[in-house]
Amino acid sequence: MKTAEYLAMHPAFSLDEAERALAPAGGRAAAFERLNHHVGAGHLRRVARGLYAVVLPGVAPARFHPDPFLVAASARPDAIFSHHSALELLGVAHSAWTVCTAYLARWRRPLACAGSKVRFLDLPDAFRTKAATQVGTRTLERRWPATPVGPTSCGSSSISTGTPRRW
Repeated sequence: MKTAEYLAMHPAFSLDEAERALAPAGGRAAAFERLNHHVGAGHLRRVARGLYAVVLPGVAPARFHPDPFLVAASARPDAIFSHHSALELLGVAHSAWTVCTAYLARWRRPLACAGSKVRFLDLPDAFRTKAATQVGTRTLERRWPATPVGPTSCGSSSISTGTPRRW
């Protein structure tokens, strides 16, 4: 796949996802070089180590604020968004917060996402089984490809940038 086609379909992604999709001859190093070229050209913004967001046309990369939900989903596809973040995804929040929260089976360091923060919380014991994490999940559209949203009955949701869900 050509890099421009990939960037048009994936607003946020990890280096691993890009390596699999682009399949350059030089492997991971070649994928990194290709992405690094686009960062330098202002088409991409490096959000964190191994995480990238596509800069919208007409926006300077330094002023671009990537969608924290899509960045979090790229960082951890198994994330289940919770608390106020779940309400935002469902469209019932009365305000937008600068902190995006998600449950994970394994802890991950928080991400700073240009004006907002993504916090990953430990998955509650009640949700540690495969069946329990799927309670009330559904898929919503979020600006780019289809994005799944999860346990709404508990005030939680999950999202992805179009990659298949694995529980």
